[in-house]
Amino acid sequence: MLIYLTSDCQLRCKHCFVPKIKPPKELTIKDLEWLNTTFKIKKLNFLGGEPTLYRNLKEAVDVFDKETKITLTTNGIILANKDKRTKELMDIFKSRGENFSVQLSIQGNEEDTDTVRGKTTWRKVMSAMENLKENKVQCFFLCNYNRENLGHLEELIDTVGHHLHIPIVFFPEVGVPQLTIQEQAWFFSMIVKKNDEYNSNNLIDQPHFYEWLGLPGRCGAGSERLCLTFNKEITPCHFDLDYILGKVGDTLETINRNRQFFIDTRKKIQPSCGFCKKNEICRSGCYASGAYTGCPLQRNFTIEQFAKENLISTTSLSTQRDNIKGLLKDSLICG
Repeated sequence: MLIYLTSDCQLRCKHCFVPKIKPPKELTIKDLEWLNTTFKIKKLNFLGGEPTLYRNLKEAVDVFDKETKITLTTNGIILANKDKRTKELMDIFKSRGENFSVQLSIQGNEEDTDTVRGKTTWRKVMSAMENLKENKVQCFFLCNYNRENLGHLEELIDTVGHHLHIPIVFFPEVGVPQLTIQEQAWFFSMIVKKNDEYNSNNLIDQPHFYEWLGLPGRCGAGSERLCLTFNKEITPCHFDLDYILGKVGDTLETINRNRQFFIDTRKKIQPSCGFCKKNEICRSGCYASGAYTGCPLQRNFTIEQFAKENLISTTSLSTQRDNIKGLLKDSLICG
């Protein structure tokens, strides 16, 4: 379950699709209690706006069972400080132990991030990461990728991910032209080479990347995952805020009926994927991003072929798959 706790945020990122509302809208603890009793939630992700601005974050966390894995997606601004509020947040995070992780949003390298998210944002995100590590709170970076920042991502892994021993999860930016097959093939290959070189677990958060690796990659929108917005509406995905499956207080029967209709009508296999033997699992991947247009599987570009050409062992590939499955298990990202 992905939960937009509040619409409030300190930043005005250029790519943000969350509406700016004054005064900000937010969920109540009663809304979260309804959610918890209505659905059997194994993992959840607190989103915003900026979830660290949500005044009742401790109460929100406490609504859910201790065994529920929680990820908080943040711009890192508040966590970069050393003040009372930052300490309160760190204590909340630590109270959940290994079942809590923090996803820090970046936009590529320092220049990319500051251009899109605002001056000095990069420096604050890095300070937030240091504070999280100091408090022994699990964290990783989430980085949108597109044609403009693609050339910076290899260096980002070298100088930030590897240097700081923090995984980087890459997700295609929604609403922009997707990479070509050649660009995605390079990107897929680069990630595997860097993971092999550094024994790390960076990944591209896309069903067809998992399928390329030999993992069962699928979009869980509407089937295995749902989203609750600050408008109290249930949607299939946190990138699809216009398709309403129900709202707080609706019966589970109504919501499930609408979920099935969504799955039957919206998640279609694209014609360009018709030949692919993996299409019934992947189902053309993330319907919100359209990244299937550049899927390397369309050119029969296989991981086995790539590994052989680049002298990457089957042991390394197996380790990478295990590491990726571990990151997927401990956090709430697609796949």
